Amino acid sequence: MLFCHAPTTPTSTKRRHNHHYHTHIYNSEITDPNTPSSLDEVESRLRALKLKYNKDTPNPNLKNAVKLYLHVGGRTEKSKWVVVEKVVSYSFVKTASDGGEDDDSDEEEGPDPNSWWVLKIGSKVRAKVDENLQLKACKEQKRVDFVANGVWAIKFFSQEEWDRV
Repeated sequence: MLFCHAPTTPTSTKRRHNHHYHTHIYNSEITDPNTPSSLDEVESRLRALKLKYNKDTPNPNLKNAVKLYLHVGGRTEKSKWVVVEKVVSYSFVKTASDGGEDDDSDEEEGPDPNSWWVLKIGSKVRAKVDENLQLKACKEQKRVDFVANGVWAIKFFSQEEWDRV
């Protein structure tokens, strides 16, 4: 009985080696314990990366999201706005007469003459809302400037968010 055996060429040997190599790599990736097992895991890992192109996209779960800036350099040529928080939440909170914060502004007893409103922006800004805050709105830029131990600005991410305020 004659067996026809094709001669082995360097190209055919290389193809078999590459096929074996790629199959090995593919199989090891599937069994690698560090490889996510579901699309949800991959998506959550991607979101955690804070990629450059997502820098202005607010967290959908964050209420009243804005970008916070601080003006540095005073009135010099080198003065500029510096981003302090890329995405941060703001709120207005009414203080209680004892100095604490009272989130429930609908009191049955009537307004407390010893309470006041406070603007809170993340952990950076806590300022009493009065004439010293010097709020200045710039509708075209969806921005509000104010003074509270420095000159600050918040910028809204969309026209819809700006219009809610």
